[in-house]
Amino acid sequence: MVKIVDDRIKKLIPYALVLISFVITLFIVVIIVDLIILPSLIHNRDIVKVPNVVGKDIKDAISELENVGLIVSKINEINSDKVPQGVVISQIPRANMEVKKERSVYLTVSKGQETVEVPYLVGLPLRSARVNLTNKGLSIGNVEYVFNDTYGVDTVISQSIGYPNKVSYGSSINLVVSKGSENVVKVPNLIGSNYDEAVKVINEIGLSVGNLSFEKHHTYIENTVINQKPEPGSTLRKSDKIDLIISK
Repeated sequence: MVKIVDDRIKKLIPYALVLISFVITLFIVVIIVDLIILPSLIHNRDIVKVPNVVGKDIKDAISELENVGLIVSKINEINSDKVPQGVVISQIPRANMEVKKERSVYLTVSKGQETVEVPYLVGLPLRSARVNLTNKGLSIGNVEYVFNDTYGVDTVISQSIGYPNKVSYGSSINLVVSKGSENVVKVPNLIGSNYDEAVKVINEIGLSVGNLSFEKHHTYIENTVINQKPEPGSTLRKSDKIDLIISK
């Protein structure tokens, strides 16, 4: 039995020696490639000067770098208020450095200004429109006031850039705002005015004097308005009338 085992081992020895020789040879080849051949290849690569591509369009920048034997490995994109979209902001390695060919170059490219969606403002009170724009990083530009029979006073009628267009962050939106109907006026406070002065004010705003009544009053002198109807601050359509009570 022992003799049979020894015979088997003797038969395997040549194979083991061949395997060991192969491993040693492979190890030597790896060392030669790593320590001699690769450094020699790298050492023999040409030296080039990195071109300045900052401020150039990304396509032109890549073309210029590749023309001198460099490789664009990574492109980062960031928003910029100053640099147009698609233009190189910075580069690594920096311009005019001397590097070996096939060196990797990293570029940062502008995405342009940050944009936001314009909110829908028509029909909102001016104050609410201002808040909505501020929340979006926008602001109110010029405000034009016009008469309008549909929208109440201080209500937005139209906007220069409508929803859902996008604009640059920080942009201003011009608004047209209603100052109410041209045919509607606010009733002035006439109490304490002389009757003749009150009639003049009423006529100037397109109204007329309605019913007149006279009452004695201990505070106001004769011919002074002591009460009126409708009350001050109410709204009337032009040609409507205001009733007055006059002291006698």
